[in-house]
Amino acid sequence: MQQSANIVIIGGGVIGCSIAYHLTKMGQTKVLVLEQFQLTHGATWHAAGVVGQLRPSRNVTHMLGRGIALYDALQEDTGQAIDWKKVGSLRIASSKDRMMEYRRAATTAKSFGLQMQLLDPDETQSLFPIMSLEDVERSAYIESDGYVDPASRCQAYAAGARQRGAARMRRLTIGAAPVRAQRVSYTGELAFELHVPTEYAAHVYEQLSAVGEQFGIADVGYRALNSLRMEKGYLAWAGDLTPDYTPYHADLERFVDYEKGNFIGREALLETRERGPGQRLCVFSLNQKAPAYGGEAILRNGKVLGVTTSGDFGHTVGKPIVMGYVPSAESGFDDSTIEVFGEAIGAQRHAEAPYDPAGKRVRS
Repeated sequence: MQQSANIVIIGGGVIGCSIAYHLTKMGQTKVLVLEQFQLTHGATWHAAGVVGQLRPSRNVTHMLGRGIALYDALQEDTGQAIDWKKVGSLRIASSKDRMMEYRRAATTAKSFGLQMQLLDPDETQSLFPIMSLEDVERSAYIESDGYVDPASRCQAYAAGARQRGAARMRRLTIGAAPVRAQRVSYTGELAFELHVPTEYAAHVYEQLSAVGEQFGIADVGYRALNSLRMEKGYLAWAGDLTPDYTPYHADLERFVDYEKGNFIGREALLETRERGPGQRLCVFSLNQKAPAYGGEAILRNGKVLGVTTSGDFGHTVGKPIVMGYVPSAESGFDDSTIEVFGEAIGAQRHAEAPYDPAGKRVRS
């Protein structure tokens, strides 16, 4: 048995074996997978095996699409049957609200380059003849989705990894109210953040509520905060800002300090600065009221440019506002189209924040 390895993977489930499989395909041979019991004996063996591609994230959707392509060839590559059946997936809507959700999913899929068809009841039943059409509105169908046997898939990954030199799997046992006020605004108005020790939070809240009552102080929810920050063009982490984009994509390069010396990602940022970002974040207001929440396709002249990263209604400006990344070559045009629940709606790009672009309110 191989006594040393360059890469050790702990866990012989589908993730661990998949990592070993892909590493060996890339040329790594000194790979060792450690598993306490047997392969697939964790969560993998009782997984449902349904393979669907559409997710809110473009990159995750594309990754799952690559998985589909991998399953098409995995049995031939490894000699291990995986019971892969590309039978498609069918989402059946039995209410108008559910159908609205599927319309929104369809426009998100369109922006990701994934084909999702909206079918009428008869078309739906032709794919699933034994179903009842009672209360069925329509359905959403992705032809390239399918089913795979989870345990067999895991064994195929392991077989492929072993064939390319990965070490034989072996067992492993593993044992088991002081307040700081900071003048920060996420609403576009003069505001402060209060940093309070947890044990004093309720007391501080009660005191502020009592003192502020004469001024009409009131609680607000997250959706109100989201609406305000959208009007001001403030960005949200995990939606508008993700590891997929750099500060240059989001027009935040002014916050990058190259003078502080080396840091993780510095060379990649310098390279992006040199060649320019391939996409840029834009802010749009829609020409009519529509429930935009993020995930809507951005188009220009019928061509899909990208997908919105967030959206909400701007009550001060009186219009829905969305943000999203588009190719840099398309980021200077003022007119675009946002597809909301299947409806194409005209939109205007804002070079500055829709509300108080000069920032006077924050400094008042």
